[in-house]
Order: sequence, then structure tokens, then C-alpha cells
Amino acid sequence: MRHVEIYAFAAVLGLLTACAVAIGWAAIAVAAGMRIGYMAIGAAFAIAFVVRHSVDRVDSSTGVLSAALALVKCVLGNFLTACALFSRDTGAPPMDGVLRLLPHSEDLRTRTFRPIDLVYYGIGVYAGYRYGRKPMKAGAPVRQRAADGMTCGWARASGLRTVK
Repeated sequence: MRHVEIYAFAAVLGLLTACAVAIGWAAIAVAAGMRIGYMAIGAAFAIAFVVRHSVDRVDSSTGVLSAALALVKCVLGNFLTACALFSRDTGAPPMDGVLRLLPHSEDLRTRTFRPIDLVYYGIGVYAGYRYGRKPMKAGAPVRQRAADGMTCGWARASGLRTVK
């Protein structure tokens, strides 16, 4: 795999992780009846962990990718929280709430926005950047190089082989 392909792979895995974490964020926020700010740190850590372990080297670009995906997670999590609250209040199924509110997402975002959201977004972006560019510990196992000189922990763990 070339360097660009590995970062695209990391971006796709990070986006899937961001979506899963946003669903969890929304479920916890609805169950607790409030948004919990420190969840942004844990969610950003999960995204950064996936991105960091999907690339061949950890540098500032993995931090930027993790931070961007953490911001996507925050925005998507707030939207899904609003959809879940709408579904709960109207008695509609959750997917019906998402489909009914999706065309009005811009209006929904402005109506449900609170200034504290900027703090959550900032915490998520900072944690994503910080954990995304943090190098691996010295005691971490050394990965073997693939035939083209690149490594990809997720591809190797799943048994995928690089083809020249």
C-alpha cells in the first residue's frame, strides 16, 4: 500500500469509529438527560487510537485527521441526540426521527446550539489532535515491514496481504 492509500484507509476506519462513537454519545446523552463533556475526551481517544494504529507512521498529519474526525463526531453526536430526543417525545422509531429531521439539519443545529457546545467541540478537537500525534510507547511491539516498506497494523491483523 502506498502512503496515501494507508491514510485513506485510516480515514475510513476513523470515520466508521466516529459514527459508532456518535451513536454511543447520543444514547448516553439521552439516557442521562444531559451531555457529558468529558465524554468528548474518551470519544476522541477512541478515534485517535484507530487512526494511529492504521497508519505506518505517527506524525502531525495523524493528529489533524483525528481532530477533524473528532469534530465530525461532535456534530453528528449532537444531531443524533436531537433526533433521539425528538423520537422519544413523539413516540416515533429512532430512524424515523433521523429521516424526518435530516432535511432540517441546518435549522436544527442552530436551534439546539448552546455556547457550551463550543467547549465540547474544542475539547474533542484538542484531544483528537493530541492523542492522534502521540507516538507509540517504547515497549510497543515492533511491526514487520511489508514488501513495499509500509506497515499497516489493521491490515496485518486481519490477514490482508499487500500486493505489488
